[in-house]
Amino acid sequence: MRSVQEWFKERFPSIIELTKFHATEYPTPPNLNYSWAFGVLIMFFFAVQVITGIAAAIFYKPHAVVAFESIERFRRYVHWGWLLQSIHAVAPTFIFAAIYAHIGRGIYYGSYKAPREIVWFIGVFLLMVMMMESFMGYVLPWGQMSYWAGTVITGLASVLPVVGGTLVTWIRGDYLMSDATLSRFYSFHIALFPLAIIGGLIVLHIMALHDVGSNNPIGVQPRKENKVPFYPYYVVKDFYVVGLVFTFFLFIIFFYPNLFLEAENFQKANPSITPAEIKPEWYFLPFFAMLRSIPSKLLGAVVLWLSLWVFLFLPFIDRSPVKSNRYRPVKRWMDIVFFVNFAVLGYLGAHPPMGGYLPAARIATLVYFGYFALLFAVSLYEKKPEELIAYENDTSHIRLHAGSKNIVWFSILIIALGAINVRAFTFNFPTMDTIEKGRAVYEAKGRMCHDMLFMGEQALLSPEDRAFMLGMVPPDISLKAKSMDESGIRVFLSRFIGKAPEGSKMAVVFTPEEVDQLAAFLQYSSDPSLFLRGRIGPWAVLFMSVFTVFLYLLYKEVWRLKALGLYDY
Repeated sequence: MRSVQEWFKERFPSIIELTKFHATEYPTPPNLNYSWAFGVLIMFFFAVQVITGIAAAIFYKPHAVVAFESIERFRRYVHWGWLLQSIHAVAPTFIFAAIYAHIGRGIYYGSYKAPREIVWFIGVFLLMVMMMESFMGYVLPWGQMSYWAGTVITGLASVLPVVGGTLVTWIRGDYLMSDATLSRFYSFHIALFPLAIIGGLIVLHIMALHDVGSNNPIGVQPRKENKVPFYPYYVVKDFYVVGLVFTFFLFIIFFYPNLFLEAENFQKANPSITPAEIKPEWYFLPFFAMLRSIPSKLLGAVVLWLSLWVFLFLPFIDRSPVKSNRYRPVKRWMDIVFFVNFAVLGYLGAHPPMGGYLPAARIATLVYFGYFALLFAVSLYEKKPEELIAYENDTSHIRLHAGSKNIVWFSILIIALGAINVRAFTFNFPTMDTIEKGRAVYEAKGRMCHDMLFMGEQALLSPEDRAFMLGMVPPDISLKAKSMDESGIRVFLSRFIGKAPEGSKMAVVFTPEEVDQLAAFLQYSSDPSLFLRGRIGPWAVLFMSVFTVFLYLLYKEVWRLKALGLYDY
């Protein structure tokens, strides 16, 4: 009986050759460490985003009046909508964490140097396009932070002489953020950018990489006979890394789904009320800090763009004949300072530009750009050490990177996975009895100052019973509670135990028992999928944990047999 491969080879021979060249038989250096798995992580979570994005796009309505409600109703009323929406909201955090780690690895090991300049250029363009894709997706929920962050970022185009104002209007489709903005951002976000641009760039990035070969920690390209095929050696290794990261991803999804989301974004966009502080997602904060550190709007925009475009010139800035930091002690410390400074910029971007934060951001901005100037000067005087020359003359010394401390790493893996499983199975979800009692407390003491518009069939008040204060619907407490976890809700309500806090306009007073009950009810009102998450979450995390352990053991066994010469694919 003929195999499937033979059947395809008769009818579509080029697909078999393409698969062999780019996947199964692609010759790979034998000494790649775990940091080379970040590229696979990016592709995995990007695929997750595409799949969940298709489901979310079916129910999303790109209209300023109903965009916010459509997402909230998708989460609450569509079967498994809560899971799909949480995955789509949290995955960008993991994507950009992997992107920054991927770029950092490329900088540290000199993967931007010849002959991989084209690979590096495409990667930098991918970073920029992914940022635009993420920004447009951030605007679509039409929450307070989405609206105002979109207003600020699109307004940056106004600094351009003559055409600035016209360009802002063209980007928004209107003079202000409106339905037209949502329509074009929606079409770009779900079609043009992910499928045509990002998908195409990823394919080009992989093709360019495989034409010149992967870099490695030593920076010396081994001869073909010293390399190993990508399958199965790096396939099992990458699967293990993906499984490990996805386990932690599921833990966040089921138990802390709002961890990376802005509290302001749980309120519908209001053009007449500006948030106390406007800031983007965490992965934009380093660049946002550099933008705010410059007093001139035009110069700030220039610095913002240069902070990204400067990476395109890195292959020409670094003139050293040595790639890897293993043989460049000065650059090694420069890179460490650069990475720490980038994290500091992110921290400063999360705080208002006042007090000591502003001068600190300016210093960090100078350090950021000073790195590239210093790298150019240092690289002019670096020479190849004798050890590196020996590797270039005889690449057979490049050994398999199978790991020498297997017991240590396996112990760390078991401890880490065990810790999150213990937390998952002991996570304190409220009981239904406590929630029902909290419901009664809310009806008695809370419904005249707050509403619950998104509780649907579980709504406590009919439309005619809803309290209207000064002609406005009271704030939806189910959305307010969403911005706080259970501990945050308790801290807020504890202020009303025994007596109302000084200066409060609310006359309600709670007992400690009522605080516990109301906190449980508010937690449930903010996320009606609470009990389903509680039932599924621990077992999903446990399954992925066990699966990850098996992937780790499989990866180690394949590489152990390869090192012993007992298995050679």
